[in-house]
Amino acid sequence: MKIGVIITTNEVEKAWNAFRYMNTSLEMGHEVTAFLMSAGVECEFMDHEFFNLSDQLDKFIENNGKLFACSTCLQFRKLHDKTQRAEITTMLKAVRMTEDNDQVLTF
Repeated sequence: MKIGVIITTNEVEKAWNAFRYMNTSLEMGHEVTAFLMSAGVECEFMDHEFFNLSDQLDKFIENNGKLFACSTCLQFRKLHDKTQRAEITTMLKAVRMTEDNDQVLTF
């Protein structure tokens, strides 16, 4: 199955669980694409003593998950030049992602 996930939160526990879900999906053989928008573009820069989001992000990339981030949302937060894991793209990519996947979830 092809799964698309849109992450719009900068709540670390929710984002951590989203990436845990996506990593489990990848381990089960699903194809997973994630699109970070709104406050979700902050995921790459968040961490917590109990919720190691950075490890989950690295695992997602290592397991061939596809990660995209909204250029406009990054620019609003002055993070456009700082992202290292996500491919910076536009809302058009988010629309294409919803068209191309069997299921789309939001966190």
